[in-house]
Amino acid sequence: MNIIEILQSIGNVVLINLLIQITVLCSLALVIAQRFMHSAAVRYNILFPAMVSLILLVTFSVVLQLSGKNLILVPLQERASLAVSDSTPNFIMDELSLEELTLFPAIDNLNQETGNDDTVAAPQSGLTSFAVLLLSLPPYLIALILWLGGFLFLTIGLLLSCHHVEHISRRSRPLKDDERRYLNRLLATHLSDGIDLHFRVSNRIASPMLVGLSKPSILLPGQFIAKLDGPQLRSVLLHELAHYQRNDGLANFIQRVLLAIFWFHPLVHVMDRWVSRAREEICDNYVINSELPVNYGEALLQVGVFSASQERSTVSLQAAVGVLGNSWNLESRINDLLSERRDRTVRLNSRAKNIIQFSIVGLSLLLAACQLGSAPSQAPQNQAFVLEERAQRLLEERQQIEVETRELQSQLRNLRAQLDRREQSEQDAALTREAMLRSIAELQSVFMEERNATHFQDISQLTKRLLEEMLRQDQAQVALNQQAVQSMREILLAIDNNELDFNSLRGRVHRLNALIAADATAGNVVAIDAETRPAPRARGAEVLSAAVTEAINEIQELMSPADGSAESDLPAAKVKLDELRERSFNAMNTFEKSTLLSFYTNYYLSLDDYAGAINSFEEVLGIGTLRQDIQLRTLRSLGQLYAAEEQWRQSIDRYSEWRDVSLEENDLVFRGLSYAYYQLEQFDEALPNWIAYMDMLRAEGAELDREDYSYLNGLYYTLDDYDSVLEVTKDMILLFNHPTDWNNLRAIYRTLDEDGAAMDNREPVGAAAIEISGGPETEQATFTVTDGDYVPLVAIAPQYPTRAAQRGIEGWVLVAFTVDGDGGVIPDSISVVDADPPNIFNRSAIRATARFKFQPHVQDGEGVDVPGVQYLFRWALENDDVQV
Repeated sequence: MNIIEILQSIGNVVLINLLIQITVLCSLALVIAQRFMHSAAVRYNILFPAMVSLILLVTFSVVLQLSGKNLILVPLQERASLAVSDSTPNFIMDELSLEELTLFPAIDNLNQETGNDDTVAAPQSGLTSFAVLLLSLPPYLIALILWLGGFLFLTIGLLLSCHHVEHISRRSRPLKDDERRYLNRLLATHLSDGIDLHFRVSNRIASPMLVGLSKPSILLPGQFIAKLDGPQLRSVLLHELAHYQRNDGLANFIQRVLLAIFWFHPLVHVMDRWVSRAREEICDNYVINSELPVNYGEALLQVGVFSASQERSTVSLQAAVGVLGNSWNLESRINDLLSERRDRTVRLNSRAKNIIQFSIVGLSLLLAACQLGSAPSQAPQNQAFVLEERAQRLLEERQQIEVETRELQSQLRNLRAQLDRREQSEQDAALTREAMLRSIAELQSVFMEERNATHFQDISQLTKRLLEEMLRQDQAQVALNQQAVQSMREILLAIDNNELDFNSLRGRVHRLNALIAADATAGNVVAIDAETRPAPRARGAEVLSAAVTEAINEIQELMSPADGSAESDLPAAKVKLDELRERSFNAMNTFEKSTLLSFYTNYYLSLDDYAGAINSFEEVLGIGTLRQDIQLRTLRSLGQLYAAEEQWRQSIDRYSEWRDVSLEENDLVFRGLSYAYYQLEQFDEALPNWIAYMDMLRAEGAELDREDYSYLNGLYYTLDDYDSVLEVTKDMILLFNHPTDWNNLRAIYRTLDEDGAAMDNREPVGAAAIEISGGPETEQATFTVTDGDYVPLVAIAPQYPTRAAQRGIEGWVLVAFTVDGDGGVIPDSISVVDADPPNIFNRSAIRATARFKFQPHVQDGEGVDVPGVQYLFRWALENDDVQV
C-alpha cells in the first residue's frame, strides 16, 4: 500500500481532525488570554507560543494518524463511514488519464447521432471540464489545493514586503552628526554599552519603525526629529528601543509566516491581531515606566498628526514593526495608557514563562493525540503500511552500508599499500615533531592565561614534564636539531636549580618554540615520492598552524620581549593582533581562536582595561567547544575580573560555572565567591564559601593568616552567631596571641552575659590603634581611636575596595557618629569628617562603623546617647603586588 492509497482511505478524516484540533487550541488560548486583558505580558506569552505550537500540533497529529496511533479515539459511526465511502470516488493519481475521461457522455452521443464533430460551446467547455475534474477530486485534495494557493499568495506578499523594507532601508541615509548627538543625549540613560543600535532617516515612510532581522535598525521619517520636541521624541524612540531589545522584528516575521500557513482559519487571524496588539502594549509599558502616560499619549497624537501629513507609501511594510501599529485605533490606545487598571509589566519571570510555554506545548500534544476515526478499518492498513515502509527503509540502509563498507575496504587497502612504501623513520619524525609542537602550544597557552604567575610552581612542573617527554621522543627518533635539544636541556637544568622567574621561563619557552617551528619549516624530513605520498593529515583542533605560530611569536615578542632590558611595544602588538584577526580568524581552529583572544586579554590587562579583557574572555567562551583547561581558566579569570570591576553578581555566576565544569575544587574560587557574596551583603552565602576556602588551605598544608580568621569572625558576628564568634576568637588567641583578640574576647563574654572579669588581667594596656582585617585580600585596614576614653567592645573590619587595591591606592577616613543607650551606632548619625583621597574608602568605612558595638554610657542608671564619637580608619597595602 502506497501513500496515495493511505491518503485516499483516511485523507478526509485527517483533514477533519486537523480542523477540530486547531480550533480547540486557538479557542482555549483566546479564552484564557481574554481573562488577562489588562496584562499584555501574560497575553503575549500565551498567544504567541500557542501560534507556534500549531506547527507542532499539525505535525504530531498527522504522524500519529498515518501510523494508526492515538491516545483518545472517538470512532465515527460505521453507517456514516460507509456512506462517505460509497459517495466518494476512488481517485488514483497513478491511473489518472485525461484522455480516458468521458466528461459529457450526453453531448458525445448527440454528436455521434447528428454526425457533428465540432466541439460544442468551445469557449465554455474547457472551464466546465476543469470544474468537473476539480469536483471529482476527493475533498481532502480540494482543500489541499486551496490551501496551497492561499499559502503561496500570502508568502509571495510577505517576501515582497521584505523586499520593499530592505529597499527602503538601503536608500535611507544615516543621521547627521548633530542629529546623532541629540538622540544620544535623549537616550543616554537607556542605552547600555551592549546595545549596538543604528538610526537612519528615510523620506519614504510616515512613522518610525524597526526594520531588519539579523542587524535591526530604526528608520525615522524625514523631518521627524525637527517636528517633535525632546520629551516626545524620547518617548517614541523608547518604544522603538523596546522593539529592538525584545527582538520583535524576528518575532513579527515568524508571526507572518505562521499566518501564511494557517490563513484558512479565522481564529488564527484573531490570535494574530491580539498578539500584535499585546506586543505594542508591552512596548508602551516600557515607555510609561519611564515617562508619564499623559506625555506619552500626547507624543502618540503628535506622531499620528505627523504621519497623516506625510505621503502614504503604497507598498506593504508588514515585515517591519513600528510605533503606529494597526492593532487598534489611537484613541483606544491612549485610553488604555491612562487606565488605572493597566498592568505595566514588561516581562514575566522565567518560572511563569516556562510554566505557560510547557503547558501550551503539552496541550498541543494532547490535542494531537485525540482523534476522530474508524479504528477497525483504519489501524490494520496503517500498521501494514508502517511495517512495509520500515522494512523497505532497513533494506535500503543495509544496501547503503554494504556499498560504503566496500569503499572503505578499498580505501584501507590503498592506504596500507602507501604506508608500506613509506619509511618508518620519516613517519616517526613527523609524529614526534607534531607532538612537540602541541606540547609547546599547550605551554604557551598556560603562560598567556596565567600572566600573573600566581601558580608559577605548577607552571614550572608542567614545563619540566612536557620537556622531559619531548626529550624522550627525540631520543627514540631524532626529529630536532641539536640547538633545540640543547635549549630544552638548559631549561630543565635551570628549573631544577630554581634559577628562573616567570618571565624568564616564558621567554625561554618562546625561543624554543621558534627553534622547533623553524626546524619544521625547513623541511627536516626526507621528501616522499608524490605517487606514494598519502593524503595529508587534517590539522587537529589543538595545534597552532605554522603561520599562526609565527604571527603569535611576533606579537608575544612585542608584548613581552625575550630581552628583559627591552621595552614592550603595546600599540604595535595591538596592530598585529587586529591584522591577524581580520585576516585569519574565521579560518582558525578552536585552539587558535582561544590563543588569539588570550593575547587580546593580555593586551587589555596591560592597560588595566578590565572591561576590554572581560569582553575578550567572554568571546573565548562563545567560540565553540573548548578544551576543559582553557574553559576553566577563562571562567576563573572572568570571576576575578568582574570582581575587579565590582560586578559582583556576574563574578558569582562565572565562579559558579567554573564549579559546574571542574571536577575538582579550588581555594581561590571559594575565596572569590565569599568575597562577592559579602559585597552583596549575602552573608549566609559568603560564610560557607569562606569556610570551604579555609578547609582547603588546611588540607593542602598551607598556613592560615590571622586575617583569614578575622574575616571569618566578622561573618559570624554579622550573622549574630556569637557562639561561633567566641570559638573562633579563642582559636585566634591560641594561634596568634594578639592584643585585639583578648579585647574582643572580653567583649564577647559581656555580650553573652558571661563573667569576663577573669580576663581583665590579661587585657593589653594602652592599645590606641586596633588592627583589623580588610577582607579576603592581601591588604589591611586599621583604625585609630581619637577619643581614648571610649573604646569599642566589638570592632568590625572595613573592606578594602577592590578597585583601590588593584590601583595600589592607600588612604584614611575619619568618621563621626552617635552611640545610643544600648551601645550600638545610630546609622543615620554616621558622617565622614575628612578623607584622603576623597570618596574612595567612605562607603567601606560607613558600613563597618554601623556594626560597631560599645559599652553603653550610663547616667543615673540608664544608658544615654553619646554624640560626636570619632574613629580614624586607615587602609594600607602589605605589599605592592596585590592581585585579584
